[in-house]
Amino acid sequence: MNLPNGACFIIDDFLDTSLIDEAYNIILDDAKQEKELDSFFIKKEDINPSGDCISKILHKTWIDNLEIDADRVLGFEVWNNLMVSSHVLYLHVDCDEYTHQTHNRIVNPLYTSVLYLGPKNGLVGGELALSLKYTFKDLDKNIDYDSITLEGENATSGEDWLKIPYRYNRLVVFDSTRPHLVTEIKEGATEENPRIGLTMAAWDYEVKTL
Repeated sequence: MNLPNGACFIIDDFLDTSLIDEAYNIILDDAKQEKELDSFFIKKEDINPSGDCISKILHKTWIDNLEIDADRVLGFEVWNNLMVSSHVLYLHVDCDEYTHQTHNRIVNPLYTSVLYLGPKNGLVGGELALSLKYTFKDLDKNIDYDSITLEGENATSGEDWLKIPYRYNRLVVFDSTRPHLVTEIKEGATEENPRIGLTMAAWDYEVKTL
C-alpha cells in the first residue's frame, strides 16, 4: 500500500495501553533525570519484537500493522517530543538533518508517523497542524517559519491547515514533505504529565542522526 501525495491517516486506540504507558514512563523518567531518548536509526530487519518497549512499538506499528511501501522501507529514525503547557513546536519539515547541515539539501523521509503516548487526559491546544499551503520547497525561499503559527497576527486561515487534535494512543501517519507544527498547549500538560509523542520516520536509506 502507498499513501497518495499529501495524504494523512489516523488510527485511534492503536496499541495495547500497557505498552504505551511503559514507553511514556520510561521517557518521562529519563527526562526527570535530565536524560533524553537520543534519536537513532534502526534497520527494519534489526527490530526485535521481543526487545525493549520502543522496539516493540516499532515492530507492532510498522511491521505488524502498517503495510506502507514495505518493499521500499529500509529502516526508521526514531525520536520523541516532550512538551508542557505554553510550549509550541514551530513550523518545520522532517528531513535528513545531517544532509541538510552538510550539503544544504532537503531530503524527506518516505513517511512520518507519530504515536501519542500521554498524558491520558485531553489537552487544550497541542494539535498537530499540517500546512496545506506551504511545501518543503518553500524552505529555500527564506520564509521565516518561526513566525508562522495558527494564532495572532501571523495566523493562516483555517482552510490552509489540516488540524489533528491530540489524543492518547492515537497514531498519525502523514506525507513527510508536508510542513507541520504543534499548536500552543494551553492546558493539560504539566512537568509531571507532559505531552509526549514518539516519532517514527520511515526511510529508504540509512540516515545519520545528529
